[in-house]
Amino acid sequence: MDLEVFYNQFQELVTDLSHKTTAIHGKARNEVLYKGLVLYFFAKGWKTYQSIYLLCSKRFAEDAGILTRSLFEMTVNLLYISQRPSDRSKLFCEYGYVQKIRLHETLTKSADDEWCKRILASKSPSQLEAELKECNRVKRNYPKPTGWSGESIKKMAKEVGMSWHYDYIYLLLSGLAHTNPGAVRNYLSFDHEGTLVLQDSPQEEIDRIWRTTCIYFLLILDKMNDVFAL
Repeated sequence: MDLEVFYNQFQELVTDLSHKTTAIHGKARNEVLYKGLVLYFFAKGWKTYQSIYLLCSKRFAEDAGILTRSLFEMTVNLLYISQRPSDRSKLFCEYGYVQKIRLHETLTKSADDEWCKRILASKSPSQLEAELKECNRVKRNYPKPTGWSGESIKKMAKEVGMSWHYDYIYLLLSGLAHTNPGAVRNYLSFDHEGTLVLQDSPQEEIDRIWRTTCIYFLLILDKMNDVFAL
């Protein structure tokens, strides 16, 4: 696949979508919130897409694949929210309060550490009190410890019709992200003399990563186009 050709085509699409999306309108607050989230996934996905392009251009297929895995997670989350945008948009956003308090509790457990002290001291008592108040208001909506939705990425992928992507592509890319022993051959090999050498990313692997990246980002663009009726 020609990296530059596809990248330029997507760049034109992104530029066009950006110019046509100058304001967020909605009949209700939840609709505005959902549209704002779609824009967030669009902006985040575009940054990740550009990063993958740079890595593929330098023939770093493995590290590009780690970001493709991240792009898959974005796509699944966006499609999952889009199934029930009114309640899931709010659930996604308000989970931030829970995360802040959980981080504070984690830092407090290591309060003797100098770095933890500095981070804890950077937040005023009034700011912490406000965040705790919001956390207590919404925490009943998150009975499970598994992220904002209460479901695993596997279950969310199944619900949005991407089970095969999770079972095969996502798990393969997870092996790269988590330093899996099964990924050793991606980095090391033996030459014809039996000497251990560093393994370069083959072109077919770059093509696979790039093709998969384009598919996931296109799904995000498609949702953007649909929600804003462009």
